[in-house]
Amino acid sequence: MTAELDPFQYKVLHCLEEDDFALSAEEIAMDIFHNDEQPPSDEEERSVHDCLIGLQQRGLATSWQTNIADFGVETVWHSLLTPGRRVFDPGR
Repeated sequence: MTAELDPFQYKVLHCLEEDDFALSAEEIAMDIFHNDEQPPSDEEERSVHDCLIGLQQRGLATSWQTNIADFGVETVWHSLLTPGRRVFDPGR
């Protein structure tokens, strides 16, 4: 199935598979566009986010990975650890 991916989708998917920790869209964009040397532009970050949505729709990325990209790791952890505060329902 990965043969059907364009080069950008493949790079994003590779970042997800290679890292043991959840990555935000900003971290993925920084790795792809700038090799971890400088922050990505809003446009670059948005392109990674849109790519993650497309990968999720194809069943290649999980909704958990997309939610991390949407909200950021710190926000997700805070929502899970703070009673009564939910950004999203990770059970879906």
